[in-house]
Amino acid sequence: MSFKKTITSGDNFSIHHETVFDDSIDEVIISLKNPSECCIKRKGDSDLTVIISLSEKNMDSLAIAWINERKLQNVFGGPVGKEYGAPDCDYD
Repeated sequence: MSFKKTITSGDNFSIHHETVFDDSIDEVIISLKNPSECCIKRKGDSDLTVIISLSEKNMDSLAIAWINERKLQNVFGGPVGKEYGAPDCDYD
């Protein structure tokens, strides 16, 4: 059994947090539609590199949504209470 929660999404991107209960696995899935560039490189039999290019605006949206989802604002010196931008803020 698994649980998938959408953290944020837009026209060309989405980020999901998926938990697989049977295997105790937590994964973050980033989906990009029509990235400006995509490259998969493999060196030998084991080293695999995936490079995907996305706009700064989409990356900002993904990063902010992830920070809010994980309540990491205070780690980066940002809001720690009900300030504007904090996950517990009553204003959107």
